[in-house]
Amino acid sequence: MMSQSSLGGSAGDHRSCYTRTSVAVAGRIGITYPADPPFHPSESYPEYPFQADDLSQIPNHAYAVVRECLRLLGLDRERFGQESWNPLGEIIKAGDHVLIKPNAVLDIHLSGDDLFSVVTHASVIRAVIDYVLIALGGRGKVSIADAPQFNADFENYIKATGLQKVVDFFRMRDMPGVEILDLRRWSARLDESLGIYTQRSRSDLAGDPLGYSEIDLGPLSMLTDLPGLDRLYGADFDYTMTRKNHNGLHHMYLIANSVLDADVIVSIPKLKTHRKTGASLNIKGLVGTNGDKNYLAHYRVGPPSSGGDEYPDGKEALRHISLQYQRFSSKWLLTHNRRFLEHSFVLLEKIRAFAARFSRRIGVLAPRKSGVSDIAYGNWSGNDTAWRMAVDLLRIVMYSDRAGIVCSEPQRRFFCLLDGITAGEGEGPLAPTPRLFGRVIAGTNPVAVDVTGASVMGIEPRTLRILRCFQDGRADWALCRDFDAIAVSLPGMDTPCKPGGIRLGDLPFRMPSGW
Repeated sequence: MMSQSSLGGSAGDHRSCYTRTSVAVAGRIGITYPADPPFHPSESYPEYPFQADDLSQIPNHAYAVVRECLRLLGLDRERFGQESWNPLGEIIKAGDHVLIKPNAVLDIHLSGDDLFSVVTHASVIRAVIDYVLIALGGRGKVSIADAPQFNADFENYIKATGLQKVVDFFRMRDMPGVEILDLRRWSARLDESLGIYTQRSRSDLAGDPLGYSEIDLGPLSMLTDLPGLDRLYGADFDYTMTRKNHNGLHHMYLIANSVLDADVIVSIPKLKTHRKTGASLNIKGLVGTNGDKNYLAHYRVGPPSSGGDEYPDGKEALRHISLQYQRFSSKWLLTHNRRFLEHSFVLLEKIRAFAARFSRRIGVLAPRKSGVSDIAYGNWSGNDTAWRMAVDLLRIVMYSDRAGIVCSEPQRRFFCLLDGITAGEGEGPLAPTPRLFGRVIAGTNPVAVDVTGASVMGIEPRTLRILRCFQDGRADWALCRDFDAIAVSLPGMDTPCKPGGIRLGDLPFRMPSGW
């Protein structure tokens, strides 16, 4: 177990990454992803590190807008247009270990819609990695890594997205070690015969080859001053472990050592809405640096009147009992290998569904309609838990050294680029409505980029708890307290503007129900 500390660590030039709060927005409506991996650019740019044979005959707008974002940021400005242009060279040094963190949360869209409104498109990842490899200068290591949802099929994800072919291309060209890592310790598959997840459907995974570090933020955690920690519920089903890990005195996270080993984090999340935090951008995406979902507090069970933030006050008592039953049964099914329990659960589910229909028919339960009774599992604007967990992870990623000690100065450099070419609105993060938005947003301070991302979505950043905490001083360690000091560059504009001054002419993103 690693402990929090207010001392230690040499920041070197890391701090300058975060104090630079410049952000760039590039692209336009109508831009789409290329179809064929490994997603070569369609233009032979002077700095392109591969041969003329490695070009696409079909326009690759994704590559072009990533490049434009780097230009707008003013990185290596003097050499733009030359073979020696190395925009990420200000952030990445030859020989560095660079960890690429995409959004790989699931290999399907839960409503059967466009997968790329849920996960990062591999063409965007490919473009960013090309510039990472230029900066590495033939030395170093690139790890593409995430810890998806427990039921994600990671092998299907890397095939369906074309990411495997991207990595295969780099290997054929003898570039520095490029690897793909599933950072989860275990996964689960649906038991098709029963239609449920069971303990027998769980599988241990290889996980991070460098292992994991248990990091205790202690009083530095954003959860420290949150009442009702004995009501915490996580993203896995063993809530007793979640409550043990976050008890007011200790606040534990299980961080993949590949993250801690990295000199640079390159975050490439999806631009989309989120039912628990309002938006899923760089900060929320860092849940994928944690190897065990039982360490991640997502909400507190029950309504505010009973010390929870799972749903608003006003939900029917029978619905509350139903949610409690589902949590209890899910925990037992995934922690006990008992066929009797599994078949009993299936039978009880049928009885419960029948009882609910009958109760509505005779008037004991109100008819189902959109409103308070549909809000559950912390999926609403009153969730005061999930954002704290995500902000904790940002602090760990920024400030923890390789030994897992939380230091007083940043310990690694950061670059982030939001993939909003196809974005997600509505019921994100797993079932959003695809939004053909056509834009990418980049910078070196993840808070500044997320504030800008929220702004272009039509969301006032200060209305999101996950961002407001940086401005009100509770998380000033992120070095982005003044949102009005963020300078946003857009194509065709001579002078940067504030995030609130961005005018793209688009309708605001539709928020999830409960927001």
